[in-house]
Amino acid sequence: MLIAYSSSPNLATPRDNMAVSEICQTLNDYEAVFPGTELKLVFKTTTIDPATDLES
Repeated sequence: MLIAYSSSPNLATPRDNMAVSEICQTLNDYEAVFPGTELKLVFKTTTIDPATDLES
């Protein structure tokens, strides 16, 4: 089973976006599991389309 944590890569600069992506990769390489379970934690960046993600 997987638990995913997503972070939007739309930060202040492309350099910030790359840093977050590299941190996510480092955490995934560690293959951490949620304490007391066998659930593997998965970190990734996502994008949000403001035109479709706004509540009406």
